[in-house]
Amino acid sequence: KLVELNIAEKPIEKIHNSDIFKYSPYKSLSPDQIESLVGILDALVDNKVKTLLVEGEAGTGKSVLAIFLFKLLHSNLDELELGDFLEEEMILREYLIKFKKKYPEPRMALVVPMASFRSTLKRAFRNIAGLSPKMVIGPAELSQQDYDIVLVDESHRLRKRKNLGSYFGRFDQICEQFNLDRHAHSEVDWVCHRSKKAVFFYDPKQSIKPSDANSGDFQRIRADINTKEQKLVSQFRVNAGGSYAEFISDLLNVTVDEGHVFHSPGYEFALFENIDGLVQAIRAHDQDHGLARLVAGYSWPWLSQKDPEAFDIQIENTQLRWNSNTKDWINSEGSINEVGCIHTTQGYDLNYAGVIFGREIDFDPASESIVIHRNLYHDRNGRAGIEEPDDLKRYIFNIYQTLLMRGIRGTLVYAVNPELRSYLKRHIPRAG
Repeated sequence: KLVELNIAEKPIEKIHNSDIFKYSPYKSLSPDQIESLVGILDALVDNKVKTLLVEGEAGTGKSVLAIFLFKLLHSNLDELELGDFLEEEMILREYLIKFKKKYPEPRMALVVPMASFRSTLKRAFRNIAGLSPKMVIGPAELSQQDYDIVLVDESHRLRKRKNLGSYFGRFDQICEQFNLDRHAHSEVDWVCHRSKKAVFFYDPKQSIKPSDANSGDFQRIRADINTKEQKLVSQFRVNAGGSYAEFISDLLNVTVDEGHVFHSPGYEFALFENIDGLVQAIRAHDQDHGLARLVAGYSWPWLSQKDPEAFDIQIENTQLRWNSNTKDWINSEGSINEVGCIHTTQGYDLNYAGVIFGREIDFDPASESIVIHRNLYHDRNGRAGIEEPDDLKRYIFNIYQTLLMRGIRGTLVYAVNPELRSYLKRHIPRAG
């Protein structure tokens, strides 16, 4: 209505789909986000606390909380509007007064390990008063200066010295600069080395490849007496709520109760018998709502990277291509006609996700378990150096769990392998 009256430029749905809205620091926080915010502020003014670990699964609002905190700490006290916090307003204001005395002009950075998501957040920071894209950096940029406070979003994607390709040289150089053993330390240690206070936003279930920092790095932080922990549990992304997240975990681990089929009012969750049905449904949703994308496990080689005319994915009579670019693919032109992988979708919101279970993941009816075909998993850096089958299975489970948690309004599913499709039919409503 406001658009019709020439008062607003964009309809509400277009605003909801924009990165500026999704990563806005002006949103109301949930009770557990507010509790974590108070806990973080307490730690930032406590001289005994060096590190904070804020743990939460996909969709619990870690990125929004990180950006909210970043904006809050860069706001003038006389400009603060904290009425939304009711009983917490005075507590927050007191903490902020202490923080401003301790850090009058704080040197801060938001470290984002994934290049694609980092470019998206840089664009969001460009549109937030008082913030700058230069405040969003990659881990290697920590080599350039010390910081009072470093926040790390998606910290489970910080890297260690494994399967780094052309990045090996830079990694070794920075470890040498910090006088760290390159074989025993990771980018997690770089953050701690370069900051007076470090805040890690972390989800162990989103570690997806061998180059990701070891869980032991975060366990070591957790065990340190100078570390404080916070937990986020409310589900914000997926309209089906926390019960959906629990169901997805149980589904992949084959622990769903026999006969249970997941339903949630207002959330479209469906299994397709053929790939063409999935493709058409996602395109229709994109036409109606925007931000509907196909995503898949990495079980086809990326032929179109060298030959743009080649098709990467052949399923039944349908031919598809992988994402034609790796930076901000979700929002790029033509992405509705492509298939995104985990590297171009992790961290992002979609209205509808069309998840293709690829050739590498299957179901064994004899053992009643999901199995992995290593030779059909084509992320070379994702499998190189993995000796134990269970380790590769864990990474691939994390990939699919992450993909299945992208859709705000719905998740549509197709499985290439018939046995896996038969298993999913037990617990996912059928499309149509």
